[in-house]
Amino acid sequence: MDTDTWDRKESARPGRTALGLNPVLAACLVLGILGLNVLYSTQAVAMDLDFYRSGWEALDVPSQTGMPIGELSRAGTALIDYFSGSVDSPQIEAVIYGAPRPLYNQRELDHLVDVRNLFAVGFAAQKACWLLALLPFLSLLGLCLPSRLTGSRTGSRAGSRPNPADCIRTSLGALARPLIIAGAVGMGLLILLAIPASMDFTDWWTKFHLLSFTNDLWLLNPNTDWLIRMFPEEFFFRAVTAIGLRSLALSALVLALGLVARHLSVKHDH
Repeated sequence: MDTDTWDRKESARPGRTALGLNPVLAACLVLGILGLNVLYSTQAVAMDLDFYRSGWEALDVPSQTGMPIGELSRAGTALIDYFSGSVDSPQIEAVIYGAPRPLYNQRELDHLVDVRNLFAVGFAAQKACWLLALLPFLSLLGLCLPSRLTGSRTGSRAGSRPNPADCIRTSLGALARPLIIAGAVGMGLLILLAIPASMDFTDWWTKFHLLSFTNDLWLLNPNTDWLIRMFPEEFFFRAVTAIGLRSLALSALVLALGLVARHLSVKHDH
């Protein structure tokens, strides 16, 4: 069977779009990319001690907490290790205003349990998003395998396989549209979220907590709770901005990859 016959048979298979990818798998790719974009952008900022240090220095947190930058860095390292599951508790004995004491009280520790659980959900979601994103690639790989491996391709003789150039063209065409959609939707959602956040970040940040937590442990008192002194609202504004910019750049990259894939697939067609 020649490659033109193979292409016609593949495009005629039930449930397959003109681009050569099942609509369900195309949707999986879009959702997987969107999820990975947000989750990895968040992780890259939330697990970066250098970002913590730059924020603390810019906001003069050492003077607000009575903790030298070295002590803050120790606390930040403990938090990152706790959120990643490397240690069982974020509590440390810190030097505050020249005297050693436990850094967090019980309310703060209880809230950090909730935050750690939120990270655990995010890590599990990453794995699910990877699965969603990889399924379409595995499907396309299966289309390009020699039929002698399965012996089940309709109308093909044993050992036949499509031309590699046709596989590349078909795969590029199949991936182009989901990549373009994922990139464009990602950029659009980020803009929609950025508008209210830039207008009133306090309200935006409060709504985020109301959606993310089922209790009020996140309502901390700066007179008694050092966690809110270490991470004031201005710190989180910087963090959300960094996450948004990183995610926007990744969305633009995905969109560009989709446009390039579409251009190359059309070029191969001619």
